[in-house]
Amino acid sequence: MGLCGSSCRVFSGQHNHTTGNPAKPALVSALVVPKETESVACSIFNHPECNSEGNDGPWSTFDIRVGTPEQYLRVLPSTAAPYSIVALADVGCIQDVWSVPVPGDCAVSRGNLFMMNTSSTWQNVGVYSTNADGVGLDANLGVDQRAQWGFDHLGLGLTGPGLENQTIAGIATPSPFYLGVLGLNDQPFNFSSLGNSSAPSLFRALKDQKKIPSLSWSYTAGALYRLKNVYGQLIFGGYDTSRFEENTVSFTMAGDITRDLVAALQSISFSGQTSATLLSNSIDIFIDSTDPNLWLPGDVVDAFEKAFELTLDQASGLYLINDTHHTDLINQNAQITFRLSDVETGGDTVAVTLPYKAFDLTAGPPLVANSSHYFPLKRAANATQYTLGRTFLQEA
Repeated sequence: MGLCGSSCRVFSGQHNHTTGNPAKPALVSALVVPKETESVACSIFNHPECNSEGNDGPWSTFDIRVGTPEQYLRVLPSTAAPYSIVALADVGCIQDVWSVPVPGDCAVSRGNLFMMNTSSTWQNVGVYSTNADGVGLDANLGVDQRAQWGFDHLGLGLTGPGLENQTIAGIATPSPFYLGVLGLNDQPFNFSSLGNSSAPSLFRALKDQKKIPSLSWSYTAGALYRLKNVYGQLIFGGYDTSRFEENTVSFTMAGDITRDLVAALQSISFSGQTSATLLSNSIDIFIDSTDPNLWLPGDVVDAFEKAFELTLDQASGLYLINDTHHTDLINQNAQITFRLSDVETGGDTVAVTLPYKAFDLTAGPPLVANSSHYFPLKRAANATQYTLGRTFLQEA
């Protein structure tokens, strides 16, 4: 598997498999530096419109088709999930599951809702949590989403390949998952509540049915703050060579299949009207597109608070930023540089630099009652929560 940055830093590679070119050695992953490019691709499926949406972004979303007849939905890629998640039509926009008034555009803003009962190919499994005994998708971050599980047809893009009997989790609540997700993890999903039965991942099924050449993929979250609105890109079975220039860093995957995309974050530095080192002691950190935030040690969060004059809003748990402070931060044009390696000290490194605009995100209901700028930063309770989320993947 791999992550791919748009007109910026790039993380690409694969999960213990070769790329589409068997003559090349199977680097598990590699960070590479970008080429400047005029092109913008928003989907692996040559989809004609680029979407930017979400209640914690905006983010580039991607089209999928679920059920029979096919229903068109928009989702975010999850580099950690081995299954896909969709919001359900009968419960996803009712007041009972919202803590604030349901927005008038609820269905559209959630990427459209899946009408499970109208799909002739839906095979119901039951209602279970996404996590069992603290193990599962982002369980380390406190995520525990109740879902209606089943198997159904899943198509990629507006006209791309489709597969039968794919694992689908239907959700009601708009938090923690406002938009649905497309799972990119190639490990089988275990239904531990059903006698430890398992289902193959989307990626494994695509490869087994020869619809993609390998188990590699590349993904960028896009950089919508750039002048030309660089949208996200997702490619199965390879990567876009026009998007980057290679460097010498390679990464090995961690042994824990639930936290396999791990790098050594050797330092974080701030540069603006002043400069500062925000992290100087290397940490191992998980890279996960499912969550938008940077989950960092307490002392590093303190340093971010000082550098950007951030104050945590206790009601929302977000670093909300008012219009005046937002204008000041934009004018300062500060940058944050993350230096990563495969080893904690020494070794080859690559620097990934994010401008302040990469952190200038907008929170909407139900995260907050009224839309507000926010800074995507979280204080990690322990080392298992150290995560570079989707924000990082705008430039990596």
